[in-house]
Amino acid sequence: MAAVLVPAIAAQVSVEFDDSVDFKKYQTYALREGTPARRLEVQIRIEGFISRELEQRGLSRVEESPDLLVRTYALVTKLTLEQLADQGTWEFYTGLTDMDAYSVKAGTLVVDIADASGEKVLWRGLVAAPVSGSVASVERKVDKAVAKMFRRFPR
Repeated sequence: MAAVLVPAIAAQVSVEFDDSVDFKKYQTYALREGTPARRLEVQIRIEGFISRELEQRGLSRVEESPDLLVRTYALVTKLTLEQLADQGTWEFYTGLTDMDAYSVKAGTLVVDIADASGEKVLWRGLVAAPVSGSVASVERKVDKAVAKMFRRFPR
């Protein structure tokens, strides 16, 4: 079986958000392309885990006219956030506290949630630690990591 680099539950989790924003005003979200996991089935599960967490917090997934845009970046090589921004389809380098200067390790999952009206990132979660194993094993670890990350979603 091939190794898959994704975050594990024992991984470091970092979350930051704009605490001046009233997150309760947002009702809907849409998933948008970022940097997908190498394996499609892993990316689908990552998006499913994120959707579950957002829906548990009262948000509804829509395709048109969302309040929030969600992008994931599943990284398999070390990058700075500026390098990641250069690869992306939107402005990743946003000025959220000090996280902009961080290097992002291989095996990191970054989740950005932005206001759809201006695409300003309001919340960012990172979880990092490369793991390998079966797809089922990796999925369980990713599920736990995403749940841990979203415990700090302000809603």
